[in-house]
Amino acid sequence: MSDKVLDLSYLSDFTKKQTEGVEREIILPNGKPMGLKMKIVGPDSERAEKAVNEVQKEFSAKASVVGDMAESSMSEERQRRFAYASKCCVSMSPEVVTIEGEEYRANEDDLRKLFGKLFFIGDQVYGHAVSRADFISG
Repeated sequence: MSDKVLDLSYLSDFTKKQTEGVEREIILPNGKPMGLKMKIVGPDSERAEKAVNEVQKEFSAKASVVGDMAESSMSEERQRRFAYASKCCVSMSPEVVTIEGEEYRANEDDLRKLFGKLFFIGDQVYGHAVSRADFISG
């Protein structure tokens, strides 16, 4: 191969992984696995692009309603991150988690609630959803 040609074919897998999602282990604050895995799409996927637009619309609409954001103890920025992260989750393993008898599944509403209860889970999912490094091999 010539020094004048750079073959980027190996990046096709990078794009495919972002679209399909990759499974990531959620780690407890003490650095140990907690037994929960989330499959998350990457920031360059169509699903993530759609999520950005939907979150932007949702929070623009909320901003026009006075006092709506004051109902939550979470900062608006954290709510935005968790909204985006919940839209970028494809699945989770196990399929159901419980906290004090309340069940959470891998759907947008349940994930937002789960992330709101345990910030460290939402923060990790968001971190994976915006990191291209999670989707590239080698």
